[in-house]
Amino acid sequence: MTVIPNLLQALVVVWLSTVLVACVSDSPVPEIYPSDAANISTDPDLLVETALTNELQQPLTLSVSTRREDRDWLLLGGKVNSSDGSQVDYSNTQYQAAIKDGVFDNVFVALLQRTVSTNNIGNVFELLELSFGSTDSPIGQWQEKYQLPDSLTGMDKATESLQWQ
Repeated sequence: MTVIPNLLQALVVVWLSTVLVACVSDSPVPEIYPSDAANISTDPDLLVETALTNELQQPLTLSVSTRREDRDWLLLGGKVNSSDGSQVDYSNTQYQAAIKDGVFDNVFVALLQRTVSTNNIGNVFELLELSFGSTDSPIGQWQEKYQLPDSLTGMDKATESLQWQ
């Protein structure tokens, strides 16, 4: 007669496991979804930070100073710091020569677009463009390439002047 209590116990364990999985899968924790692509996430800041961390091969944090959003477009701009808040060590990166030549700026600009995920996780951001270290702004080129709204880029098409940051 111990079969029925053991069967009930097993059913309760299966039911609790199902409830836990359902709760965890509905969690709004930002993630990057490598199954979709390496450039998709629910958290745009995390997406840019991860891309730059991979680029520089060291833990980083972003200091976002500009965030412009228009419909499904997002422009982020700012500076990069080491994860402890100090200046990034560029000595073993491809940027060392540009720093030495005075043609490097510790600034990033990222263009992201909000889309609906195919994995039923809701709205996600896709990193379309990322500029880092450049002393020239790529925003004008991006505006032309993607037909971005003036309110997002700060670019007045009539005068071709850029109002950024």
